[in-house]
Amino acid sequence: MFTNKSTNYIKTDINNAAKPCKFVINCAIININTKKTSYKVKIHRELIFAILKNRELKTKYQTNNEIKYLALYYLLKGISQTGIIKQYARNLEHILSYTGLSQGTFYRHLNELVKFGLVTKQSNNLVLSDYKTLFAVYGVEEEQTPIYINYDPNTHKFIHLLEFSTLADNIYRQKLLIKKKLEKSPYTLELLQRYAKQQTTARTLAVAQKHAFVNGSDELNTLFFINPNVTITWKRLYREFNFKSYKSVSYLKKKLQRNNIVTIDKNGFFTSKVQAKTKAYNEEKDKTVNTYRYNQKINNTQKQFPDNWNLAANLYVFTPYYKN
Repeated sequence: MFTNKSTNYIKTDINNAAKPCKFVINCAIININTKKTSYKVKIHRELIFAILKNRELKTKYQTNNEIKYLALYYLLKGISQTGIIKQYARNLEHILSYTGLSQGTFYRHLNELVKFGLVTKQSNNLVLSDYKTLFAVYGVEEEQTPIYINYDPNTHKFIHLLEFSTLADNIYRQKLLIKKKLEKSPYTLELLQRYAKQQTTARTLAVAQKHAFVNGSDELNTLFFINPNVTITWKRLYREFNFKSYKSVSYLKKKLQRNNIVTIDKNGFFTSKVQAKTKAYNEEKDKTVNTYRYNQKINNTQKQFPDNWNLAANLYVFTPYYKN
């Protein structure tokens, strides 16, 4: 650790793995070398939603640089108790480890924050503006819904968690609604006990729907009354991120899965094996014979079940939307 005259901390050898390096940023002690270290960073849902669409052409790619600058601002706010980071140049090595940025990228993003008026350099200190100034810069209302990100520098890139925060919030709300619909549908829960005696969750309902469609069930309409799958369509991704190409949607989904933020269960098409016996007149045999057709309770013999999005556990802490 770098020695500061205003503190009584002892200089520590940062190369010694047995003694993790602790450094001080405005009285906040952060253990960078511990792999399980997690930092709770506060962000704002409506602000992120507004900035996501600000894409511009750089070289030959449509990029969003504002979200990158804002990511650094939130990270610095996450380790600052009073909005002042003292002697940041001396602690630069540890700040880079915390933010996951290179030195050049850090200073470039920091200079952009200075231009926006969100950060002020005073001597060797960084003074961060309050959230009211942040909202005024981007022209959004001050009433914002907070979301907390449990950020681990050794596991995730903060920019990816920040970009997906609004959609993660949507997944959270969808799960709440599905849970409440199940609780208010006792008959559906009773049917589910035939397929799973112990668990009556949304996942159980999804399995029951597939089984009922493929093999047939008299309670088909009741089982399909609730959609148990948490879905985010490609149209929503295309619209919210303001993509210029459909390939960008596929790239985003792969990036989210590669970084262990979400897992997507592919369902696809299922074919019904159900055939109903009916009688029809056969002209060649001149008599009524038994024929078979697919069950008319099912609109088609094939049905596409939507993909299910699963959010990684303990990444986000959301503000409750509904009372339990």
